[in-house]
Amino acid sequence: STFVVHVSDRLARTEKNLTLEFLLECLHGLPKATPDLKYLVLDYMRPWLPNLAIFSQKNSADNLEKYLKTVEVINALIELTIHESSMKNSVLAGVWAVIGKVDNPQLVTLTIKCCVRKAVEAGPGAVRCE
Repeated sequence: STFVVHVSDRLARTEKNLTLEFLLECLHGLPKATPDLKYLVLDYMRPWLPNLAIFSQKNSADNLEKYLKTVEVINALIELTIHESSMKNSVLAGVWAVIGKVDNPQLVTLTIKCCVRKAVEAGPGAVRCE
């Protein structure tokens, strides 16, 4: 597994254009994985998360599709946090801490907007609001 995580890290640095598809595939398959494999999937995803900053702006028509996919990834990460409560600490450290350390105000702002939108949709007092 260390080898695969290393390969994922190298690919994340050299093939940034694959970020959105890679993360969406990981998030699509994660619920079907065994508990042990879920933690490995998080490890594979981690180096790709900073690349979301590249796609966090919708400043042109060309970027709109990638921006919308970035929103989809962030929303899927929020759902992961909500539904995989047994992995909460790993998700907080391996996903949200990584995104929070990215030096890109647009990504942080987009992430906050997605979180607030999910909380508002859930309503006051809902577990999803936490």
